[in-house]
Order: sequence, then structure tokens, then C-alpha cells
Amino acid sequence: QLDVLLGLFNVHYGRAEIERSLEVARAHLALSEKHGSGESRAHCLLGQSYSAMGAFAEAKQHFDKALAMFARYPEVAGTWGVMASQHVVTLALSAGVHFALGEYEQARAAMVEAVERAHAIQHPLSIALAIVTDTLTPNPGDLQGASARAEEAVRFCARHGLKNFEVWARFAQGAMMTRRGDVLGGMGVMQGAIAAAEALGSRLFRPAQLATLAGAHAKLGDCPRALDLLEEAIDLAHRTGEKQALAGIQRVRGEILFSLGRDKDGEAALRAASHIARTQCAISEGRRIEASLARLLSAAARSRTGAEPAPANTGGWLGMFRSLLGI
Repeated sequence: QLDVLLGLFNVHYGRAEIERSLEVARAHLALSEKHGSGESRAHCLLGQSYSAMGAFAEAKQHFDKALAMFARYPEVAGTWGVMASQHVVTLALSAGVHFALGEYEQARAAMVEAVERAHAIQHPLSIALAIVTDTLTPNPGDLQGASARAEEAVRFCARHGLKNFEVWARFAQGAMMTRRGDVLGGMGVMQGAIAAAEALGSRLFRPAQLATLAGAHAKLGDCPRALDLLEEAIDLAHRTGEKQALAGIQRVRGEILFSLGRDKDGEAALRAASHIARTQCAISEGRRIEASLARLLSAAARSRTGAEPAPANTGGWLGMFRSLLGI
């Protein structure tokens, strides 16, 4: 029954049916507690669901419980079969939660341990999960290294026929191309990755992906298309329950509105983003929002007085995918 629940969880989670994945995770925990088996995996599933919802404090609690259980009762070698090692999953996804909570050193340590553990057990699916998650977890100031890791992740996943992970890695690769200046090329890669994911029935991360694509359109000056994509991303986040990126998406929307001279609308969007970040305990994103709001309000005031405007900060738009997933 527990394995059936795990399979059902993966279906709902991959489709970004987050409320349903949470229900299955709770059922898994109840059954695990009843039979005294599989509790660590259940807490991992709950952590995944809460993280996707943007409930980062709750996600951390469950990931911490899972890691404590894995420390006491290690996974038996070879038991993961066609699934990824749940210990690796817990470590890898907890990195994004640590980042969201502003715990940057813990985030990097968890990610490094996830990659090392996956390679140690020599399990392709676990390795793919770890190295792809590594490309999606923020590591500020390491664009060149991140690009190389994304390329290696694409090659590894393609070599082992792991399509879902390959399309996520390809999207990250496209986002990084955009950040490095190849905006049109990066957009093409990102759009291709989204189409491939849709063909696979994979909808996880779509709000963040749409927001990243919106940032690329804004970089090219097509702000109306960017705003349309952001509205689509916000609507999708509310419909699916995948709200981990919602504060960041609202931030980008506010930044673009300011760039169009719609200062009141931009300020409203940024204040909405700040409220979401506080509700989610998304400390890292909250800091970015407050910095953006202060900069843009200052620039607007300078513009009204005829002073030289401060330089625009478009980098936040183009780093959207990596900066939102911890997010």
C-alpha cells in the first residue's frame, strides 16, 4: 500500500496537483505510523508538498524529521528500485527550503551532500534528481559554474533516458543562456523545454518557468507579452497550489510595471509580493522585494524631481528560474 501511495504521490506532484499530493502524503504518514514502516519517506513527501505550496517553515519541519530518521535508520542499499533515493530527495529539496528561509550555508551544504550521496550509491535516477536540483537551487555569483553543471545535467539525463529531468535541466540551461546575453537563443531553449514537458504531462515548476520567460521578453522590450505571461503564471499558481514562486513572480511583475512608468501599479504589486513573502516565511525573497521596492521608489522620486535616474536592475528578471525554486 505504501508503494502504491508513493506512485500516486509522484503522479499528482508531477502534474502540479499539489493539494492532492499533500493528501496522499498525509495518508502515507498515517499508514506508516500505523504499521511502523516508511515514516521517513512520508515526511519527505510532506516536505515536498509544503515546499511546492510555499509553506517553507512546515516543509523544513518535515525534511528535518525525515533526515533525523534516515540518520537512525539508513536506507537499505538497492531498495529504491525505479524511484529515487528518498534520502537524496530530502537533502536536495531541503536545499531550496533553506535558501527560501535565508539559510544560505545550510542550503549549499545540503545540496553538496545530496550530490555526493547520489554518486556514492551509483543510482542514475538519484544522481539525475540531485544534479538537476543543483542547477535549479540558487548559488549566487556562480553563473559560469552553474551553466557548466546544467550542461552536464542535460547530457547525463539524455544518456540515461530520464526525460522529465532532462527537460528541467534544458530549461535551466536556456535561462542561463539568457542571463549570459543570448536572449533569443535562451528563449528558444526554454520554450522547447516547456513544450517537451507538456508532452510528458509534466507541469511542475510551470509558474516559475513562465515568469523566467517573461523576464526574457522584458529584456527584449516586449513588456506587454511579459506581463501576459506573468498573469498566466500567477493564475496557474493559484489554480494548482504551486505557490513557492508566487512572491518572486509578483516582484518581477512590479519591476516591469515600474519600468513602464506605472509606478502605482508597480508599488502595489511589490507590496503584494512582500505580503506573500512574509506569509510564506520566504526571507530570501522578502529581502529582494524590499530592496527592489526601495530602489524603484527612490528612482521614481528622482524622476519626478528631474534627477538622474538610478540604473535599472534587470538581472532579477533573468535569474528568475534559479532564484524562484528555493523559493
